[in-house]
Amino acid sequence: MLSAVPPPDQPRILNMHFFMPPAVRVVELMTCGVTHAAIFPFLYAELTRLKLSPVVVKKESTGFLFNRIWAAIKRECLTVIAEGVGSPEDIDGVWTQMFGSQEGPCRIMDQVGLDTVAHIEEHYIEERGFNPSARDFVVREYVDKGKLGKKSQSGGLYPPQPENPPSTSQTLYILDLGLTNLSAPLASGRVLAGSTDGKTPLTPLSTFESLPDGITALSNRLYWTAMGPPSTNTGSIRSSTLSGGDITTILPPGAVHTPKQITADRTNSFLYVSDREGMRVLRFRPDGSDLTVLVQNGDFNDPEHKRDQTRWCVGIAVDPIHRLLYWSQKGPSKGSQGRIMRAGLDIPRVETAENRSDIETLFSGLPEPTDLELDVETETLYWCDRGELPLGNTVNCASVARGAEAEVEEGRSEMERKLGYKIILSGLHEAIGLQLDLGNGVIYASDLGGSVYRFNIDGSGKERIYEAECAFAGIALV
Repeated sequence: MLSAVPPPDQPRILNMHFFMPPAVRVVELMTCGVTHAAIFPFLYAELTRLKLSPVVVKKESTGFLFNRIWAAIKRECLTVIAEGVGSPEDIDGVWTQMFGSQEGPCRIMDQVGLDTVAHIEEHYIEERGFNPSARDFVVREYVDKGKLGKKSQSGGLYPPQPENPPSTSQTLYILDLGLTNLSAPLASGRVLAGSTDGKTPLTPLSTFESLPDGITALSNRLYWTAMGPPSTNTGSIRSSTLSGGDITTILPPGAVHTPKQITADRTNSFLYVSDREGMRVLRFRPDGSDLTVLVQNGDFNDPEHKRDQTRWCVGIAVDPIHRLLYWSQKGPSKGSQGRIMRAGLDIPRVETAENRSDIETLFSGLPEPTDLELDVETETLYWCDRGELPLGNTVNCASVARGAEAEVEEGRSEMERKLGYKIILSGLHEAIGLQLDLGNGVIYASDLGGSVYRFNIDGSGKERIYEAECAFAGIALV
């Protein structure tokens, strides 16, 4: 290209490397060999003014800084696979845990296309004399067999993923806590309606809510929690039709202290809610009747109990088939004292919510677990964790079937065996809301950073479907 430019104009030419996705703000600048030195400080200042992060490569090179480092990573990953040292799943699992990234190098190579990976490696071999074994391996075992990655029906380093797009007839309901409205952060919450593909603008169904946190649907109505000002015992449960009409209060302020996630038992027509500073789990009918305390971890009138965040109940899930209740106790912020608990739907005879003996601790030492979801058929529990990386700001899953811990853990990564659960997605920003869509094989998650994501059950294919200046919390799909 440079040879086509008149020599007097060649000093005005340079190489610039932008990154994808656009959220990555880095821009690499590199000379074409004769670029005028004054261009670099000028572009550096302009790019910085535009909130980008410029990096000046010190000399002309075959490949920018990142390209060269990334090429070495790809080359070694392919070598590890070729030698049978590790699988793509092993490599990506270690990578995402170490660096907190959304995708590992093998998954990214599949997205780019293995034919493109081979072509780039061919260029480096010609220019820099590298060992061609990694290139030869990917061409022989994948490219020549039509296994080009995500764009190929034959798959690539990973098996092909079935195309199963979510039904666009479904509505995604999302809560905005309202914390970004600095003039009234405790009374600016909203109930929003959107679409599963994010192409429909979010529509407010209710506004001026007091810190809405959890949402679910039952019998063609929405039910959501309103926490109220923290520590004031003024939380409530609210409800509306699916279109936002007939808004009413099911449990008035004071009937529940600081309600967090809410879930529905559609088999028996009950609602369940975790009450954070109330340190309890509650059950009630859709009209607010038959309010029952199932778990009570402390007395919110006791200041010492109320300060102990290990007692706080946050997430909730119910299994009406096996008659089991699951909830999270998040512990102090980023404190790695979080737990996920389980008990029966019914308090044992002659016992109370305070002293029931059937409570189990399934997982402990978690960074800060929040919302739960349960695949009842497979008895797989999913949860968000808003704690610190590498284990926090994640979506996780584990089998909670009785006796599952005694089964042979074939195919599990070393990290999964060590933790006792699997991290399927990382890189969220204060992860809160979670919604399974088992029929379409996808999961939705939200975070306080203002994003709603959709991704496959195994954590692949993550895409941000909504992004706004909001603090998103609970999600429901109808």
